Amino acid sequence: MTQAFEALEAKMQAASYRALSNCTVVTATDEFRAFFDNPDASMDVVTTGTPTLRYPTSRGLADGEAIIVNGVAYVVSNPPRRLASGLESIADLVPA
Repeated sequence: MTQAFEALEAKMQAASYRALSNCTVVTATDEFRAFFDNPDASMDVVTTGTPTLRYPTSRGLADGEAIIVNGVAYVVSNPPRRLASGLESIADLVPA
């Protein structure tokens, strides 16, 4: 039962990333879809915030890794944090 649920959850996650993600991430060895949040770009006023990337944990980003998000270079600035079930992670980014 648990394996069937995990397989279903993985399929649902993959479908949601394909349909709802807002960016393409390119690493040295992979390319995938993710959710990118850049607080400074989403406001009409000057703000300060850390860009974050929500992505499938299976993609395995690491602290200090250089990536490209929608054509812009970033570096993962802290060890990524796993969310609830562990299938998703959040990484803080800084411009490269």
